[in-house]
Amino acid sequence: MRQITHEDRTEDADTQQAVLANLRHNLRTPMNAILGYSEMLLEEQEHQDNRTVLATLQKIHLFGKQILAAIETVLNMAHLEASQSRLNVGDVGESFRVSLRSPLNAVIGNCELLLEMVVEDCIPDVEKIRTAAQYLLTTIDDIIEAHKSHTDPPGIMAFDSEPETLVDASQDAAIALRVSKKEMPRDRITPPGTILVVDDNDVNRDLLARKLEKQGHQVSTAANGQQALQQVAVELYDLILLDIIMPEMNGYEVLEQLKADEANCHIPVLVISALDEIDSAVSCLERGAEDYLPKPFNSVLLKARVDACLEKKRLRDLEIALNQRLQTENARLNHLNEQLQIQIAERQQSEAKEREKSQQLAKALQQLQQTQMQLVQSEKMSSLGQLVAGVAHEINNPVSCIHGNLPYASLYIQNLLQIVDLYQRKFPQADGEIRELIEDVDLDFLKRDLPKLLFAMDTGAERIREIVRSLRLFSRSDRGQKQTADLHESLDSTLMILGNRLKASPESPAIQVIKQYGDLPRVKCYVGQINQVFMNIFANAIDALEDNGNKKEQRIENNEQKTDKSFVPSSLPDAHPPIVKPQIRICTEALDNNWISICIEDNGPGMTETVKQQLFNPFFTTKPVGKGTGMGLSISYQIVTEKHGGKLSCTSAPGQGTAFTIEIPIR
Repeated sequence: MRQITHEDRTEDADTQQAVLANLRHNLRTPMNAILGYSEMLLEEQEHQDNRTVLATLQKIHLFGKQILAAIETVLNMAHLEASQSRLNVGDVGESFRVSLRSPLNAVIGNCELLLEMVVEDCIPDVEKIRTAAQYLLTTIDDIIEAHKSHTDPPGIMAFDSEPETLVDASQDAAIALRVSKKEMPRDRITPPGTILVVDDNDVNRDLLARKLEKQGHQVSTAANGQQALQQVAVELYDLILLDIIMPEMNGYEVLEQLKADEANCHIPVLVISALDEIDSAVSCLERGAEDYLPKPFNSVLLKARVDACLEKKRLRDLEIALNQRLQTENARLNHLNEQLQIQIAERQQSEAKEREKSQQLAKALQQLQQTQMQLVQSEKMSSLGQLVAGVAHEINNPVSCIHGNLPYASLYIQNLLQIVDLYQRKFPQADGEIRELIEDVDLDFLKRDLPKLLFAMDTGAERIREIVRSLRLFSRSDRGQKQTADLHESLDSTLMILGNRLKASPESPAIQVIKQYGDLPRVKCYVGQINQVFMNIFANAIDALEDNGNKKEQRIENNEQKTDKSFVPSSLPDAHPPIVKPQIRICTEALDNNWISICIEDNGPGMTETVKQQLFNPFFTTKPVGKGTGMGLSISYQIVTEKHGGKLSCTSAPGQGTAFTIEIPIR
């Protein structure tokens, strides 16, 4: 067996390159017919009223460009294989069949639609387009069959033997194709795009802009890199033509910033520069440029490069759209699959659901009643909050006026009294009428008592301001979102509102409030709802202490000496017997993991385990009819656990008081 030498491999590579060149020639020639005639027909029909014909021609031209792009893609891959002597003509033919059959059939189908419309001035050119497309289909099949039978592809020899040959593009002549024995133009058109020309030279910018506008593109210009980046930030472009050598910011820097911007990195960049060295081209391509064209540029080559860049962007956009559609379809199929599984599960569980139906109806009725009561309670609290806020606002204005003017009134009175004193010292012998008036008004008493009176008025006005502030804090609206609040202020404002119930009355003694506030951070919560929780817990504690007050009144008198002892929480294991004097203790502290705890404890009668288990159930109450709805603690539990993701627990035993602990996250 003869050993294959380097010369043999070179000869095989040259042969395959020749075959590939002939193949390229015979495939691109009919493409000139499809694109050239469709372009001319589009120009002719552009000003006609037949929109159907125009739309069909546009489809043909669009499919023609897709076919040409696919041909170039396959031929480029084949060129690489041929350079390595690995060209397989059969594989090339299969690639053409996969990528070209569908758009070629689309071209033929649209041509037949045009022929059925009987547009006389279009029929000859449409016939040429259809013939060229049919020829391409036949050529692809012949390439595959020739490879199977180990013969030369018939299409290659057929076009070499044509009486009229193709003229090289560098000679700026028309490319000819014999289809139905007539010449066909080579130029193809790409849908116009929005192009930005970036060049610091006025002549270059004007020349590029005019050439591109003549081709139908919408062109904007920029004189430097910074201006180009500013225009790209506010306008959408399909292509950027970029010069390299520019002052301040060169083309490399502009290219890098464009590709680093997620919003604009998809815009193709065609670099046009006088730097035609291979290193410059490679550097631009490495930075993300789509193509490189040296100056001075060839008009035909410029048009071809611009069209190619715009076509790539269109195909890329089409690929993105198809991927998004595919994802949508996959999501829809997954959803349908889930729905199908749910339906199957529902059918399998139908018997069990029938048995549970009555229980669900009963539970739904209970939930409905609970929801209705919650709505009523919420509306009541909302109305009460609006009323309290309105009253607080109306009181605050005159009180602020009084409180703000009292210092001035005190100053003025002091000045008047000083004048009276000065007058008495300078004129000790007043006439009789003045002496009588001084005795009647008791001037000495007035001078002693008037400052005290003003101080009492100032104290009262300040007290009213504190009450108004507490009312406004308690009644403030959540406005549908959480707010950062100081819960110590919320506790104090709630106690201020309930202050009248904490005082002694003929029915019960005064209730002592002991505050053991820790260092609490500000908490993000629904402040109005948290205030409602505090109000419900405090009200229940006061009710329990008042009900127990009459029974302990005698013990308070007999054990007066014990009332100053410190309160011992009933929850501690070594707690002493509860003291007699009614007390409410509030303990706050910050917990680990960004939580806070608020404990509200009373030394009332406590409750049994049975009552405690139902404590947070809707409509459960131990109060007499008409005194409670049984919704306060239920709503409070829902606010803490559901609205704030926290915990509300109760510790109680008969005769040992009750403690409610609220734990909520800080954020």
